[in-house]
Amino acid sequence: MTKETNVHQDLPQELSLGRFFGLADAPCLHTRPVRDALFGVTYLDCRVEAHSPRVVTLPKQDCFFLMLYLEDTRHCDLMDDGCEHPLRTYRKGSMCLVDLAEGASIRLYETLQSLAFIIPRALLAEVSEFSSAPAARSLRCLRGTPDDVVFSLGKVLLPLLDQQQFAPSPVLGHVAVAICAHLLHRHGDIKDPQESGFSEFQEKKTTDLWIKDFDNNTELDAMTHAAGLPIAHFSKAFQLAKGQTLQAWLILYRVALAKRYLAEHEHSFHEIASLSGFRDPAHFFDDFTTVTGLSPEVWRKRWLN
Repeated sequence: MTKETNVHQDLPQELSLGRFFGLADAPCLHTRPVRDALFGVTYLDCRVEAHSPRVVTLPKQDCFFLMLYLEDTRHCDLMDDGCEHPLRTYRKGSMCLVDLAEGASIRLYETLQSLAFIIPRALLAEVSEFSSAPAARSLRCLRGTPDDVVFSLGKVLLPLLDQQQFAPSPVLGHVAVAICAHLLHRHGDIKDPQESGFSEFQEKKTTDLWIKDFDNNTELDAMTHAAGLPIAHFSKAFQLAKGQTLQAWLILYRVALAKRYLAEHEHSFHEIASLSGFRDPAHFFDDFTTVTGLSPEVWRKRWLN
């Protein structure tokens, strides 16, 4: 056994990701690539049966969680009260990057094959100190973002994880530093938060509050208070973080919610409009058709067929 890396045995609890996915024996490696801070990677092959989605909850940690998708899958984020964000497809070779300062929860709807990384903030500081990587204060939140560099580096680790044995190779340490340096260069949040998008925590607080108010009556003051930003910077920050305006994002959320009710075939169109938070059935039909290219009636018929 080497001091630097191993599989399972003596694995620090904060790096043991498999247990949160119901995979206690998931292959996992960890190392101290620079000085004291740890880096961990786990191979996840989480089987999900049709009509039996699985909830995964990651606890609060002072680190970032990086998910690299090895195959296409679908899952959604969960709010603190269990309500779902829109269901999304995550393509092979894409990744998600999440700040675990407040923890995170997702619901898996399809089998997940991925590499899951734990990257402490302390490690980012060490990498930026001992390399040319920028001294970013944080990393930007990412959802399903293609990244060929991380995908290529992740594939280098697959043979080590597949060996199911102790791995004295220095490869893991080199790859760990390369991944951290790349994230700092490409996705480092080095700007003033008032001039850039939300942090992961700000984004979650804002969207959680907005989703709970389907009638669009949330006061702007409440939204800016949740984000911790002045009103003058709020709209710009949200649009930078999401790539769309707050109103456009909410419409997409409501349409995604309406699809779930349409698929259940238990509610009338009028009821679905109300349950999904549309102002009235007319707005429901107009917005749904604009987003999907199909009327709710046609979409339901195609779903049933």
